[in-house]
Amino acid sequence: MEQRLCYGCMEFTDQPVCPHCGWSAEQNNKSHQLPVGTYLAGRYQVGRALRQSPAGILYLGLDITPAGQQFSGWNTTPTRTVNLLEYYPRQDARRNGSNVEPAGESSARRFAEGKAQFNRITQLLAGEKELAEVFGVREGFEENGTVYRVIEQVRGTTLDRYVRLRGGPLSAEETLRILGPVLRAAAAAHRAGAAHGGIRMDSIVLDPMGGARLQGFGENPAATAQQDVLDLCRVILGCLMEGAEGLSACPDQVPGLAPRQLAALKTGMEQDPRNRFASAGALCTALLDAGQQVPGQQSVGGGSAGGPAVPPAPRPKKSRKKLWIGIGAAAGALVLVFLALLVFGVHIWTDADCTKPQTCVLCGKTEGRALGHDWQEATCETPRTCDRCGETQGTALGHAWQEATCLAPRTCDRCGEVQGSASGHSWQDATCTEPKTCKYCGETQGAALGHDWAEATYTTPSTCRRCGETRGSVRGYHESVSGTYERFYSTKVNGWCLKLDEPVLGCRKFTLVVEVSNISYGTPVGNWKAFYRNTKGEWINLGNFNMTGTTGSATFTFNTPVDIDSVTAVYDGGGSFTFSVGFAMTEVYAAD
Repeated sequence: MEQRLCYGCMEFTDQPVCPHCGWSAEQNNKSHQLPVGTYLAGRYQVGRALRQSPAGILYLGLDITPAGQQFSGWNTTPTRTVNLLEYYPRQDARRNGSNVEPAGESSARRFAEGKAQFNRITQLLAGEKELAEVFGVREGFEENGTVYRVIEQVRGTTLDRYVRLRGGPLSAEETLRILGPVLRAAAAAHRAGAAHGGIRMDSIVLDPMGGARLQGFGENPAATAQQDVLDLCRVILGCLMEGAEGLSACPDQVPGLAPRQLAALKTGMEQDPRNRFASAGALCTALLDAGQQVPGQQSVGGGSAGGPAVPPAPRPKKSRKKLWIGIGAAAGALVLVFLALLVFGVHIWTDADCTKPQTCVLCGKTEGRALGHDWQEATCETPRTCDRCGETQGTALGHAWQEATCLAPRTCDRCGEVQGSASGHSWQDATCTEPKTCKYCGETQGAALGHDWAEATYTTPSTCRRCGETRGSVRGYHESVSGTYERFYSTKVNGWCLKLDEPVLGCRKFTLVVEVSNISYGTPVGNWKAFYRNTKGEWINLGNFNMTGTTGSATFTFNTPVDIDSVTAVYDGGGSFTFSVGFAMTEVYAAD
């Protein structure tokens, strides 16, 4: 099978699941992170995301610079595997493709100021060799609308593990020798306005050459120099006294420290920050003053007696012959010591760990039992993990996402991590009967508008100007009008008419309903004529309508309103017959 690069550890493998780290070829980073395999600055290839810090996202990276090629900076030998820190403040940034941009108008100013501060700290940490050697920062560059920091990976052991492997607390001399460069580098960073915000024994890594590296500097924009002073004092105590890193105040007695140094630790751990050293520079001066130097150290660059001390300059090289003689003598002495230890039954114990008891490195004898794993339960992003040895079980739980709502972004129910931003309300305008309402969550604002009624007219009922709803009927409408029957006479026919109790004035439209009963002979089916009498006593012909049975109706509309006193209808089919007839005047539209 073809070899491929594993983005989980930057090793090559021909397996679908990396045997080195367990990363699957199908895995990728989260949607708000850069995809694995992305190239940056034409030189660095992005691997898996390691963690999210307040300043941004830390990725595993691969320096693909051709062998032997150098880059501008203090370190002229590129390291193959690096860490890449991308400026991406979670609350103020969002990703648009590969680009990083402010999350909104309200975040634009904070995003720009934070980006400038991030870039300034990067240039500071990479620009001075002494700082770069402690903080491991190579360089910085701008791309994708944001800035990146390249950090060397340190192959070594953390300070807390080193102390455990030593089998007990360190001496004051060794503690200050190891931490001296860290103290001085922190002091220089504080003078430039940068701080760490979370210095612990496990954030200090000792490389195989004895150098100390402080990881994570400049990742917390809210960090303060006084918090660093407190943390540095706790780390020093953690080296000198077992379990002392978590102390909130300095003990009255600390092994190996001079009174002046003990007083410095007490000041550095004052509960009230106003009484604490303002920066690591003052702590350096108090701990590593020329008058209180750790044996075997000298002041920086031959400076004043008050400056912090540094390790002595290397001694002149001995001749090769003398060197080999010295090595042979040392080896012989070690052999004699080893034999003496075997003969007299002396053991050199290594500490018990999670799977092995305390063991003698000379004879393999064990004592006691293995400590057992100190499991920390799985989280959304990490599997169940042992706090002591880092062994894992199972897989990460994965986020239990609750989708974004109008007021809250997409949020994990387990760990509280958020993605993106709240969707915001989608308001639908208030109506006559409903207030302004969000169509997603149903939240309302204000009250319904209420109907805006227009008065009824002679042709339309009362109507809402907003929604078109109607109420009542048109103006001057009467479902029916009452009257009494009177005899009707004309030159040709006679019969009955309906004399209205009150004349209908300004009539625009009405319906005449005819009902015929008690027919003696003949038929009412056929053509009928309708008439109305005005208030002057004149009968006006309305025209013909047809009866198909014993009932019929006709509707009459007037272009010009008329006044009606009576109505009637007469049979126009010829012949003679006797019948009773009834009239009803309904659906009347008239002036008020």
